[in-house]
Amino acid sequence: MSAPAASERELRRAAANLETVRGQMEALARQADTLQLAMEEIVRARETLEQTRKAGIGREVLVPIGANSFVVGQLKDADRVIVGIGSDVAIDLPVTAAVERLEARAKAIEEAERGLAERMAGLEQQADAQSRRVQELYERAQGAPPG
Repeated sequence: MSAPAASERELRRAAANLETVRGQMEALARQADTLQLAMEEIVRARETLEQTRKAGIGREVLVPIGANSFVVGQLKDADRVIVGIGSDVAIDLPVTAAVERLEARAKAIEEAERGLAERMAGLEQQADAQSRRVQELYERAQGAPPG
């Protein structure tokens, strides 16, 4: 096999590796977006629970029904809340316990976000190194001096 063919194959392999790393980075970015949305939902739920408890029994509230639409309701119990625990199962909890559950979920999300950030930093370093390698191989294939 000739040297140009070998270097071309090496260049293609390096470029494919770079694309793989970039794809992994995009997947991590999507995961980070999903975690951020989950965190925003938790913050809204926690704030709503705290404001509902402060409002007290008998207060008029807007109940979301989807598609940014609401019905007017009256608060019958400001100290208890129904909380989904997965698989379409919900439990009745005191507001304080529900807030604690939300805070625990928020901590878990923060830990996951930190892990993603670390993995993303590692992938960025890999992408930078691989990009330099592709550039070097391309220049070599074109007959230019490396660097």
